[in-house]
Amino acid sequence: MSSYAFPRLPGPVTLYLAVARMSFQKQLAYRAANLAGVATNGFFGALRAFVMLALFENRPQVAGWTAYEAVTYVAMTQALIMVVSMWGNNEHPQSIVSGEVVSDLSKPVDYYTFWLARFVGRSVYGVVYRGALTFSLIWLFFRFYIPLDPLRWLAFGLTLLLATLVSFSIHFLVSSVVFWTLDVRGLNNMLGLVAMLFSGFLVPLAFFPDWLAPIARALPWASMIQIPIETYLGKLTGLAYWQAVGFQAGWFLVLMFFGRLVVRQMLRRLVIQGG
Repeated sequence: MSSYAFPRLPGPVTLYLAVARMSFQKQLAYRAANLAGVATNGFFGALRAFVMLALFENRPQVAGWTAYEAVTYVAMTQALIMVVSMWGNNEHPQSIVSGEVVSDLSKPVDYYTFWLARFVGRSVYGVVYRGALTFSLIWLFFRFYIPLDPLRWLAFGLTLLLATLVSFSIHFLVSSVVFWTLDVRGLNNMLGLVAMLFSGFLVPLAFFPDWLAPIARALPWASMIQIPIETYLGKLTGLAYWQAVGFQAGWFLVLMFFGRLVVRQMLRRLVIQGG
């Protein structure tokens, strides 16, 4: 009787998957906080949905969007808050302030990929335990659109993965500033407001004035919210979809390049100070 062995993943891949899994498991310790987050996201999602419905009360469409699509959009934005870490997270800057960064940089791992794996693990938790529950809670009240086409879900999954990568790259750059300033809260808060506006979190970018919408769509934050949800709603198909995927991937590569430059500067400074 012949036996078949599953191919073994390369060592580094296994390592970073383990890092992502540990990050995922770490979030499981905060179940009460997660339930509170789901209730909060669901509550504000319902309020925003009612505002959207009021906007459409006397008109069938706004900027090519129906009320049905707009309410679905609101539910998706609330569901993706933790997935893309809309307002960032403090783990990376705290590791720098506490000095843990020295230990991280001395580990036999790629520092950038190490933190990316941690971010992805946290995001997967956000999909399973925060996003899906928030989405379901709002759906109970509004019964909005859920696509049945599995290809649509695959297309959405790819854009959501790229949204996570772009979000990490932005947050990594911002939080790395603390290596020089020792405090990044002000910059984090400011960029959080920028992200809420230009990602399409507050309203779809299609609702923006004609002069502002193209600018917003050219910025990296559009990758985080607008593109995944437009894919979910079926507004991005064919060539337009692949252009959007290329846009997300391009921003990730650019931001990763600058993120790795920052890591090199961090290493150089540690060597100079440490001898």
